[in-house]
Amino acid sequence: MKTSKLLTVALCGLLALASCKKDEEPSNQLTLTPESLNFTSAESTQAISVNTDREWTATPNSTWVSLDTTSGSGSGTINVTVKPNISVEPRTTSVTVKSVGSNLTRSVSITQEGSQQAISVENKRRSIGSYQQAIEVHLSANVPYLVNVIEAGWVQPEAGAGAQTTPMQFFNINANNTSSSRTARVVFSMAGNSDISDTLYLTQLTEVMTGRLKDSLALVTIFELTGGNNWTDNAGWLEAPLEEWSGVSLENNRVITLDLQGKSLSGTIPPEIGHLDELTALYLAGNSLTGNIPDNLMYLSKLVIMYLNDNQLSGSIPSNLFAMDSLQIVHLEGNQLTGAIPDHYATPSRLQEIYLSYNNLTGSIPAELGDLQELSTIEIIGNSLSGSIPSELGNAPKLFLLDLSENNLTGSIPGALGLAPELTIFVLAGNQLSGAVPQSVLDKVNEADVYTFIICPQQGAGFNNYTCPAE
Repeated sequence: MKTSKLLTVALCGLLALASCKKDEEPSNQLTLTPESLNFTSAESTQAISVNTDREWTATPNSTWVSLDTTSGSGSGTINVTVKPNISVEPRTTSVTVKSVGSNLTRSVSITQEGSQQAISVENKRRSIGSYQQAIEVHLSANVPYLVNVIEAGWVQPEAGAGAQTTPMQFFNINANNTSSSRTARVVFSMAGNSDISDTLYLTQLTEVMTGRLKDSLALVTIFELTGGNNWTDNAGWLEAPLEEWSGVSLENNRVITLDLQGKSLSGTIPPEIGHLDELTALYLAGNSLTGNIPDNLMYLSKLVIMYLNDNQLSGSIPSNLFAMDSLQIVHLEGNQLTGAIPDHYATPSRLQEIYLSYNNLTGSIPAELGDLQELSTIEIIGNSLSGSIPSELGNAPKLFLLDLSENNLTGSIPGALGLAPELTIFVLAGNQLSGAVPQSVLDKVNEADVYTFIICPQQGAGFNNYTCPAE
């Protein structure tokens, strides 16, 4: 009888403990408020309130929806952001919240309105050269559209007659052999509803057009294609006389200097820059320009100084850039340029200073640089150049500064560089050079009060007759 009572007490204790543990477990409650969210076509954010005492995860079910948090514990808030809907059609999706450790899920439906029907042409006013050419026109459209050239047979669209949907159109332009400029209108209109449209205005120059007018039209295009309304200084542009445009200098009624350094230019360098054929100095450094260096720079036959450094330019350096007859100073450092250093130069060349540091250039150093009689500075730091250092560089009679540090150069240091008559600053640190250091170079390494010859450190085996000092 006593044993039976003990068993009963023990059983009651176990049942009570189980009851307590059950009371401590989280509930199955999970509610989301509101049950649906409605957005306009623009990018915007709304909140979902989560009510639960469990851990949970949240998942957007479309890529155009993002969440500021995808998990939590207990009640909380999820901020839901939708990307702009450029389509005219509305779209729907959902956000799913799942309770961790259970099969309990809840969803909030997401609906976003479509955009209004629209067509918008980028850079609506453009001037183009008198020569035969092809141009591309960018536009945004969320409806099928038609392309119609108004009374200008010299502009031929490559697109067919039917409705178009692409964000880019190409046009072939005939040469203008007349004595005056000419204009054209290209209308992009919604198929079936011409009230929804936008227009491109083209002006084609003529060879006999006054230089001042040609320059001003080119500058207007540069302004429009590089976000001129957002420049940090656009005083006078498009409003005052050309002489009062900030950064523009004229001589004999022609633009000779264009200085737009650090003015927050964006986009690509417009090919119309090649119309400024009296330009002697071009300063576009310290902006946010992207894309390739345009081949049309070759038309600037009088250009002496070119500053394109510290942008986001990409692609290769145009093969004839260093062959421009008048060019003396070239700054291309601090971009994202790739490929090899051009090996084609004018004869005779007036190049004096070449700055190519901190790009992604590859290949070898052109030996032809040693033939440039006026060259004083070569600075190509922090690229991926390979191969050996050409001994021909020692033939450049005015070479004063040569900095090839932080590349992948191999082989030995040419003795001719130690004998270069004007070479005073010579930096090779951060390469993979080896072998014997020529005595002509060692002599100048040891004359630190006269010369700055820095050959250390090197990656790999290093030199067999010179020990680099400890860093």
